[in-house]
Amino acid sequence: MSTLFNGARARRRALLCASASALMLALSSQALAAPTVDTAQPSYDENSAPLAQNPVVFDGGTFKPSGATNPVFINPPVSIDLAGGTVDVSNADVSFSGDITGSGALHLTSSGGGAHAVALFGDDTYTGGTTVGADVFLQIGAGTTGSYNGDIVNSGAVGFGRTGATTYGGVISGSGITQEGNPAGSLILTGNNTSTGDLQEDGQGVQIGDGGSTGAWAGDISTKTGVTFDRSGAITYSGAISDFDSGHGALTQAGTGTLILTGASTFTGDTTINSGGKIQLGDGTSGHNGSLGAGAMANSGTLKLNYSGSQTFANTLSGSGGLEAVAGTTVMTAQSDSFTGKTTIDAGATLKLSGAGSIAGSGDPQVDGTFAALGSKWDQPDA
Repeated sequence: MSTLFNGARARRRALLCASASALMLALSSQALAAPTVDTAQPSYDENSAPLAQNPVVFDGGTFKPSGATNPVFINPPVSIDLAGGTVDVSNADVSFSGDITGSGALHLTSSGGGAHAVALFGDDTYTGGTTVGADVFLQIGAGTTGSYNGDIVNSGAVGFGRTGATTYGGVISGSGITQEGNPAGSLILTGNNTSTGDLQEDGQGVQIGDGGSTGAWAGDISTKTGVTFDRSGAITYSGAISDFDSGHGALTQAGTGTLILTGASTFTGDTTINSGGKIQLGDGTSGHNGSLGAGAMANSGTLKLNYSGSQTFANTLSGSGGLEAVAGTTVMTAQSDSFTGKTTIDAGATLKLSGAGSIAGSGDPQVDGTFAALGSKWDQPDA
């Protein structure tokens, strides 16, 4: 056999070995690539390969538990790619204990209409936002674990379940219910939430704002312990504040700004205005007079009454803060002799004392409008 033939055979063998090595490397790479929850099939359940990965990767697909077990626990961390991920809880609840990261959105739905929950117990930082569909309950945290500060479009229900104070800085929109549900927890909302759904507090209180210029809620508020507004600048709250369950909700204005209330509230607890803060009832337009519940008011700041037409103020007033009738007619019917602050009646406004109504502890009012105080210490003939 010639040396030339042997050399050609060696070169051929080397080329074949090189091709085989390249093919094996390619197949090995494909085998090692982690499968993802993507759009390759209609949905994946807890027994599918992508759910066994670490991390679990969502890339546009739908995770729908089979219903064989309930709840389903996803313990590894989760990454949501730009295409996002959908969790369909028609058949079972789903609990995520690992951190969720990524730039995609998380969509929670119940295609079969069954009411189920998704629980987030990790420190979640994904930035694409969350949508909560009808019949879905999203629980954020329990005990001392679980956090999320992204935006939420809520058509179902969202609950905050941690103990202690939880600060949520995202924006909740939509019409679903939002709840502080841990009896040992409180919720601080620092985002300008546009949700028109009810905010329910069944814990240690809910707070709108944290001393700065942000923090808002558009819907009604039901409170078991109390709601506190802590904002700088002026904020108008047009919803109604009521008691939640068997509680006696209270209202505190803790901020340095002006809280303008235009809704008809019915809570039975007391109202407090801290030093430097202001509460204004009404905005001077018809149908927006604003009212408090049945409790007393302790005023260390300023109470402004900006009514359209005539409005009865039946709350007992105490404290050394200011009382200012801005517009309309205010009829005070409660005995408030422990109120020692200054009373001002602006031009065009009227303040009337009726029935048991009294502010005998206050000094002489500054009257640029009308002060009707029949039977009071001011209703005396000139000496």
